Amino acid sequence: MQVTPQQFAEGAAQFFYGLTAGTPQQRQAALQGLASRYGVSFQQGEPPKEGEPNTVLEQRLAQIEAQQAQQRQFEQQQAQEARQREDQKIADAYTVFADAKNDKGELLHPFIDNVWDNMVGLIRANADSGKTVEDLLEDSYNTAVWANEDTRKAMQALEAKQSQTAHQAQAKKRAADAKRAKSVNLNAKGQHASRRQKPTESIDDTLARVYDEVMAREG
Repeated sequence: MQVTPQQFAEGAAQFFYGLTAGTPQQRQAALQGLASRYGVSFQQGEPPKEGEPNTVLEQRLAQIEAQQAQQRQFEQQQAQEARQREDQKIADAYTVFADAKNDKGELLHPFIDNVWDNMVGLIRANADSGKTVEDLLEDSYNTAVWANEDTRKAMQALEAKQSQTAHQAQAKKRAADAKRAKSVNLNAKGQHASRRQKPTESIDDTLARVYDEVMAREG
C-alpha cells in the first residue's frame, strides 16, 4: 500500500502525540502499532495503571523522559548561573563606569542613573556581540542618553557649556602667550640697547681734542 506524504505526516503526528501527550493506553497502542510494523509482539496483560509503565518500551520511554527532564533542568541551572556571573560582572563594571571622571574631576557619564533601565535592555540585546562589558556599557549609555528626550537636551546643554568653556580657556591661553611674547621682545630690545658703547665726551670736546693733537704734531 502506497502512503502519500500527507498520510505519513498525519500518522507521524498521531504517533508522536500518543507517545508524548497521550494516556498510558494511547502510548501503549502507539508502541504496539510500531512494534507490529516491525514484527515485534508483546504479551497483553492487565491494563496499565495511570502513570505506571507497562512494557519494556514504556519503561525505556519513561527513562528517556526522566533523563530529558534532568538535562533540561541542568541546562536551565547552567544558564541561570552564567547569567548571574554576567550580572555580577556588569555590576562590578558599572561601579567603575559610573564613577569615571575626566582630568578636571567631572563625571564622564553624568546621566547614567537616568537611563540605566534602558541600558540594561540594550546590554542584554547585544550580549552576544563579542564586545567587552566596558564597550557594551559605553555604547548602551550613549544610545540610551540620545534616545531619551530629557537626557538628550541635558547632554546638548552640557556639551555646549563645555565647548564654551574650552573656547574661553583657549582664548585666555592665546592672550597669555601673546603677552609673554611681547615681554620677551621688550627685554631683548633693552639688552641690545645696553650693549651699545655710551659716549664719554661731547662732539665739541672731541673736535677740540683732535685739533690739539694735530697742532701738537705739526709743532
